[in-house]
Amino acid sequence: YRISFSPCACIMHPFFPPHLSGHGCLVVHLYAFAKNRPDNPVDLEVLRACPNPFNSLTNISYSLPSTAYTKIMIFDALGRTLAVLVDEVQRAGEHCASWNAANIASGTYFCRIQFGTKFMKTIKITLIR
Repeated sequence: YRISFSPCACIMHPFFPPHLSGHGCLVVHLYAFAKNRPDNPVDLEVLRACPNPFNSLTNISYSLPSTAYTKIMIFDALGRTLAVLVDEVQRAGEHCASWNAANIASGTYFCRIQFGTKFMKTIKITLIR
């Protein structure tokens, strides 16, 4: 694994101490290695909402291992799509997308990233008013 400081800035939030708010998010990168090829990472699994829980705006940080079609969607508990944040081919590397939930009720929502044809990951995010 590797630890890095994401370029996504966290907004002021009561769950983040003042010295952390506005300065980014700590992100841990986990690698899955191809069998018998420890030098060949085949997947980079990172998807982080910062802040989480949040009030109105959260930043979704993610990293892609290679250039691929990428789609990031926000769903409610009933599986309805509320927002599509990214829907395009993106280059390998660190990325950030923001979700402005100003007109959405408090509750638990789900953020799903899909890239390429084989990788999908979903995280739970909580909106608090």
